[in-house]
Amino acid sequence: MRILVSILCLSLLITTGATAKIVVTAYVNGAEGIKSIFVMEDDGTGITTIFTDTRYPTAPRWSPDGKQIVFARFLKPGDWDRKQIVVINADGTNEHVLTKGAQDGNPVFSPDGTSVLFYRYERIDNKSKRSVNVIDLVSGKIKKIADFGVNFPDWSPDGKQIVYSGISVLGKTGSNLWIMDADGGHPRELLPQLPLGEVLIDRGGYARWSPNGKQILHGQYESKFNPNVGFIPQANRYFIYDLFTRQSKQLLIPKTYFPSALDWMDNGKTILFGAREVELDVPVEGFVHPYHLYKYDIATGRITRLSEQTWLNPSLDWISDDVLPVSPEDKMQTQWGKLKKFVQSRSEAFKSLSQNVLFLLRNQH
Repeated sequence: MRILVSILCLSLLITTGATAKIVVTAYVNGAEGIKSIFVMEDDGTGITTIFTDTRYPTAPRWSPDGKQIVFARFLKPGDWDRKQIVVINADGTNEHVLTKGAQDGNPVFSPDGTSVLFYRYERIDNKSKRSVNVIDLVSGKIKKIADFGVNFPDWSPDGKQIVYSGISVLGKTGSNLWIMDADGGHPRELLPQLPLGEVLIDRGGYARWSPNGKQILHGQYESKFNPNVGFIPQANRYFIYDLFTRQSKQLLIPKTYFPSALDWMDNGKTILFGAREVELDVPVEGFVHPYHLYKYDIATGRITRLSEQTWLNPSLDWISDDVLPVSPEDKMQTQWGKLKKFVQSRSEAFKSLSQNVLFLLRNQH
């Protein structure tokens, strides 16, 4: 009888359990409002607000074990020149400030979870200084690993390399996809430089290593610039760069889809991205815009929208449920991912077993 009850309890847990695998930051009430951090299932359900801040949290990233979220935010409301790196628990509690005083952004946990990589912009002796830094989460010590600027840095799964987008210089050069060693050494371009023309091409946007470390996902933004009206979009493209073949594959995402974030999902089988449709050759107006979250199947090219909700300037990150993320409902470490995979692979046997259990319970006297 005890075994039967245990099986039924397991069935109930698998049916009702939930894991939060996508973390999103987005404005709540437009440009004059605030930003919140949300978590949700990777099908867009179970949207839960875990953290709200008037200092505009952005660029969230899960820790490797799913217990924490790191993000960047402004130092204080109205101080748009300084940003800090902050860590919270996956349920939004235990806020811990890692940096302050400069303009720090794009934080990402190391694969072993012991440190956080981030870029820094600051003014020293009235000169602009850009750098790449790593902070040790135990000691709090910050180590500068590179004396140049980067966007969208991301650690390789083995922790040996860092991919990033270079800094574009308006009117002179677009950005490119780069890679360097984890200590900041041996920086090199992964893609050939494009000649400067009427259309400015920025490559390497939202760069992300694939879970197996063999590919890099990134965006490409093509635009013209008019000093009177600003940037005029020409095309948005999405690529997967293969580190072995050194070839790029363009994804079948419409060039009118302007991204706000990119990430791998389903352990490398699909792409998660935030995007809004823009009209090409029309200047971009305003700063805050509504976006949708989508899933792109790499094998079929199918695009699926996740939920009906729109998001204002979202940034996001996905994590596999195999790492046991914290559930915001009960704030406990759970094993839903492994349990779901176990049951799905043995679904017919489980169904048969459940029917036998119910039969036995009904016929016990």
